[in-house]
This record gives sequence, structure tokens and C-alpha cells, in this order.
Amino acid sequence: MIEDQTDPRREHADSDAWEHYWEKALGADMAGVSGTAAQFVREFWLASIGSNLTGTLPLRVLDVACGRGGVASILDEAGWLGKVEYCGVDISHAAVRSMINHFPSAQGVVADVQDLPLLSGNFDIVCSQFGVEYAGEAAILDLVSQLRAGGQLILLLHCVGGQIYKECYDQMEGARELVQTEFLPLSMEMFKDAYAVLEGGERRAYEGSSGRLVAKFRALEDIMRRRGRGAAAGMVYRLYRDVNQIHRDLPRFQREQVLSWLQAAAQEVASFAGRMDGMCASAMSESQVDALVLELAKRRLNAKVEPMLTAESGAQIAWQLTGAMRK
Repeated sequence: MIEDQTDPRREHADSDAWEHYWEKALGADMAGVSGTAAQFVREFWLASIGSNLTGTLPLRVLDVACGRGGVASILDEAGWLGKVEYCGVDISHAAVRSMINHFPSAQGVVADVQDLPLLSGNFDIVCSQFGVEYAGEAAILDLVSQLRAGGQLILLLHCVGGQIYKECYDQMEGARELVQTEFLPLSMEMFKDAYAVLEGGERRAYEGSSGRLVAKFRALEDIMRRRGRGAAAGMVYRLYRDVNQIHRDLPRFQREQVLSWLQAAAQEVASFAGRMDGMCASAMSESQVDALVLELAKRRLNAKVEPMLTAESGAQIAWQLTGAMRK
């Protein structure tokens, strides 16, 4: 079941970028975390929630900024999702719709985490995996109101300078450099001029725009030389390859098809850069999480924060915050 509780009068920062992301991510890993971090994230949730599955009544679990159900997928793989009453909240319709499609027993609510439309004091566990911190400290503190006496707050939070932070920052910079080259708008200009030539027009404009685009190809080569082919999630390489291929075989492609593709690519680059910027901006420093623990204590929640570290290098992945409401 999906409930839409968003306020249409309220503007949501970065919500369009995330809606675009979740619409494009339908084939991605449900857990929402990849690479070496995935193992540690999975073990964290299994230990944190699994230790609470001891009673006879099903736990009521609220997953805030749930995305496509990263936490739900881990519970489902462990055979635990059917033992809890799971409710996932996210501002993205696409994310919640995908979560419900994969986990029909779950409840999905489309809402702003800064204004949760849920009955207070109703959950045994309130959790979030790299989500609620995007809404700021106030939103994290407000989660306490959703917990019953003795209920637990379990969060994975982005950390400043951590492994994920560094990866996001590098990808953000790659996307910004791509935008700064003006490769996409000049490609669009060149293709318009090229199609005009195919339709019998003069070549002067095309020769000018195609000549200017050569320098932009060199700029993309420089980005890939410094950052690798994975720069900006591989978009730099794909644009370099595909624009070149289309240009070589231009008569095979329809004009509007090519221009629409370039417009969509520009939107994708802007959306990606916005998401990476949001991830970096939401990351919390050690002093910030320490202050958060003190504020939670004022709300009768005893919490502790520990770094989640990789076993191989000891690099920090995230902050893991756990705590319980005083009875």
C-alpha cells in the first residue's frame, strides 16, 4: 500500500534530482550500497535489528528516507521481513513504488521526512540508511517522537572525509568539470548545423561548430586522463564515445532523436551533480554527531555513535548511531 502525504504547497530541495535518480535506478541493487561498503552495511543491519527479534509480537519498523528499500531488502534476504511490520517513507514516488513492488507486505508512505504524517510513539525501531541526514539535524531529532518507550533509533549517517564521502566528492567534481567544458551545448549546436548541411544548407556554420567541438573532445580526454573512465559515473566516457559515433553515422539518426538524447543527457548530468553535492553537504563531522548525541539525550534517548570501518584498510564508511528511548 502506498500513501502520498506530501504537501504540494511546499518546495523540496533536491527532490527532483532524487525522483529522477530513482526513476532511472529500477535495475540497480536493492540494497542501495555497492562495493566494499555493502558487506559492512548488511552486517550492521542484521546485528542491529536481528537482536530485537526475540519477542512474540511483530516489531513495528519505520524506515525513514527508505529509497527503494535498502534496509527492507536486507531483512527480506534474512527471512525477517515477514516478522516485522515495515513502513518505508520517502519523498520520491518512484522509490516508494519500487519498494512496494518488491515487498508487497510493506507499507509505503510518500512524504517529507521533515513533516512525517504518522502517529507519534508508534514504532519499536526507527531506522535510516544514508537518508535522514539530508533533511538536517532537526529532522533526525524529530524521529524520537516516532518511538515508543524503550524503542530504538538506528541510523547509518554519511561522514565527512569517509570513504563514501570521498567517492561522492570525486564524482561531483568530475560532473562539474564536464559541465564546465560546455561539451553538451556545443554538441547540440554542432548537430543542428550538421543536419542543416544534410538538408542542403551551407557548411560554414557546421565547420565552425565542429571545429570548436574538437577542443571540447580534448577537454573530455583530459578529465578521463586525470579521473579515469569512471568520471561522473562514466558519463564523460559515454558522451565522448556516443557523440563521436553518432557524428560518424549521422544519416542513420533522426535529428529530433539526437537532440532529445542530448537534452536528456544534460538533465542527467545536472541531476547527478546535484545528488553528489547533496551527499557531501549532508555528511556529518565528529563534532556534529557528538552534539547530536547530546541533543538526543535531552529528548530522553540515550544514544552512542561509532565509526563504521572497513576491515581491510580501516577506512571509515559511515557513522553508526544507535540508541534507545528511556522507559
